[in-house]
Amino acid sequence: MTLLGLDYGRRKIGVALGQGQFVEPLITVFHQKKESALNEILRLCERYAVDGLVLGLPLNREGLLGPLAEEVKDFGRELSEKVKPRPLAYFDETLSSKRAQSEMHFLGLGKKRRRQKEDAFAAAALLEDYLESLKTK
Repeated sequence: MTLLGLDYGRRKIGVALGQGQFVEPLITVFHQKKESALNEILRLCERYAVDGLVLGLPLNREGLLGPLAEEVKDFGRELSEKVKPRPLAYFDETLSSKRAQSEMHFLGLGKKRRRQKEDAFAAAALLEDYLESLKTK
């Protein structure tokens, strides 16, 4: 099964590709308009023959939906329509960015390179956590 992991942001979206249990940071989609981001994600779905998508949902410290959550859900609804019939799942993205920063530092990426890749690495962390959660079900 091939999945795309998405770490949503208002100006950029981190994208990771998961094939089986192997996950890799793919790209960061920079966008000014939502429609351009949706189209780019659809192109990636077609290019990589994606079976489904996982969109990070920001939660606050209490495990409740954070302030950006409604915007993410709106984006998810539009994305779901765009990529039909591929299913879209939401998954808690808590600490995915911190984990991404730690991993990139461990890999020896410089500060500039870490800033460029952070969103894609966060999407990979999110997708890894999602896949791990499926094992425990």
